Amino acid sequence: MKLNDAAKERFRTHSEHPMQKRHPRKRAQQPAARPGQPLQVKWSRLGPLVDTRGKPFKRFYQLDTLASAIERLLQTSGNFIQRTLSSEFGPDPVIACAFELFREGRNDLVFRLNVTNTKRSRATLALVVAKNHEECSAIAQTQHQHLQLLYERAPQFVVKPLHGGTLFLPDRHRRVTHGRELYAYVTQWLPSYEVLHVNHRLQCTLGVRPAHTCTKAETETVRAQIVSMAAAAYHPRKRHAIDLAAQRPGSLVARRSPTGGVKLKLTACRKLLTLATPARLLDHILGASWNWTSPPFGLVPADPESFFDALGKGAGPQAARQWIGQYFDHVEAGKLPKRKPAYLEALRQLVLK
Repeated sequence: MKLNDAAKERFRTHSEHPMQKRHPRKRAQQPAARPGQPLQVKWSRLGPLVDTRGKPFKRFYQLDTLASAIERLLQTSGNFIQRTLSSEFGPDPVIACAFELFREGRNDLVFRLNVTNTKRSRATLALVVAKNHEECSAIAQTQHQHLQLLYERAPQFVVKPLHGGTLFLPDRHRRVTHGRELYAYVTQWLPSYEVLHVNHRLQCTLGVRPAHTCTKAETETVRAQIVSMAAAAYHPRKRHAIDLAAQRPGSLVARRSPTGGVKLKLTACRKLLTLATPARLLDHILGASWNWTSPPFGLVPADPESFFDALGKGAGPQAARQWIGQYFDHVEAGKLPKRKPAYLEALRQLVLK
């Protein structure tokens, strides 16, 4: 599918960041679509994006090449984007797709995908595309599989993963042997959520440039939700869990409520803990930290009661007490290290109440 003149304007370099607030424009009433109307595809905001230090991310292909590859994919039947649209959007044919580069990371690109069908109904999804056909594609496929596993256990804390597949990216010089296959997948769109990060004062921040700095109370709320998320996503039969320490910037997003609360969602998970008993999971949570900044950001709430309540919200009150009891048994037997003695003693007293 050829791009029209308006679409070619999308490739100019810009410095505007995707986290910047946008004011919605009023849409004029549009007439009903004609039967057999061809699919219209538009692209926007494809200029270079920057990290938290203002440095542009490295790219391994031109985004106009990616745009052409996706447009060709949309013309084929049964591709993963079409399957997603059919399952999430109903049987009515889609007549318009608008792709907007929303976020960029070291390994992937995230596009906001706005779709319109023949009845003028609209929906928004997210498209995640690997940045190369080697390690980035392997990471993207692993993350997609992990999200599927974790969403089954904890949909309240994990973005809903949809269909995934590969995109064929031809060589710009038309060398047949240099074509590449990129892994990509679709997820639900999370409106009003911003990327979670941590600053040098060990307070959480939302967004990139400019970033909102969370209060100390909001940061403690984030810590508590991380504990609840880890407990809720734990699979007691398969014994896999989120490896909290392995999470990287961009894998978690959050939004603030008008009352000052913070709601957390996991959007990527590169690594799972395996063969994890509840006791070992608690040991992992108590010792986990993020080395995103210096000093490292510990994930345990400062108040033991907050940790206990968060664990109960994720695993259930009865299971939380059982897990803590098993953890203390392992510590006393020398199978696990004794971390934070004063903290653990306060936690023990809460269990005994």
